[in-house]
Amino acid sequence: MKLSKVFSTILAVIMFKTDVAADGFDCNGVIFTAAYIRQVLHVAFHTELNSISGWPKLFVPSTPARGHDGYREYPLLSSLEIWNGGGFSYRALLSPVGDTVNVYSDVDGGYECVSA
Repeated sequence: MKLSKVFSTILAVIMFKTDVAADGFDCNGVIFTAAYIRQVLHVAFHTELNSISGWPKLFVPSTPARGHDGYREYPLLSSLEIWNGGGFSYRALLSPVGDTVNVYSDVDGGYECVSA
């Protein structure tokens, strides 16, 4: 791996940790901490695709778009435990290097959660 790629990867991870650590996500009062999102990111990218009740899933946008290659989706639990099967109402869309995270709720018709 080229040195410049190593530095850019490290920078992306640092930026992710800084942004998410400061923010986390608020889903109408359900808070997902930055530490929890980092744990979910690790599980989503270190678990074989579709191996836990069909998750983690490779994100496939409804309309083809560049920039989402390799993104994964993984369920979130309001208890801040790592999901390993069963029901859930929240999910994260995660980029491979962790620089982009979006959290969505399936409650009340579905919506995108906001940075806390």
